[in-house]
Amino acid sequence: MYQGIDGKYRSAGTFASRRAALRAAQREEQLVLDGRWRDRRLGEMPFADFVENVWWPSKHLELSTKAGYRSNLDTHFLPFFGSKPMARIRPSLIQEWVTKATAEGLAPRSVRKYTRCCTRSSNVPCGTR
Repeated sequence: MYQGIDGKYRSAGTFASRRAALRAAQREEQLVLDGRWRDRRLGEMPFADFVENVWWPSKHLELSTKAGYRSNLDTHFLPFFGSKPMARIRPSLIQEWVTKATAEGLAPRSVRKYTRCCTRSSNVPCGTR
């Protein structure tokens, strides 16, 4: 067991020996101390859930900007990425979205604009950072 960034104790996994378990817990604790620890459960979370419960509530934007982001999410991102687990959203999947959006008539300039709204924060919903 190790203490996560949120103060909760978490399991580092199941190991054949106590020594291996302690080493794994120490590695996780070091990641926490270094600021490099990531909650693996977020990777299992569907994109739509992450957007609605983690990313969207953290946005402190002008009302008109927020309305634009919401429109982009609802029109372009949620239909394509919505049910996909966050850990599966890789550059190849994003390129697949770009190819599909362009084939459906979305201008390259609009593709850049819409993906930019996702990449301007530390909690990137579309995994492009």
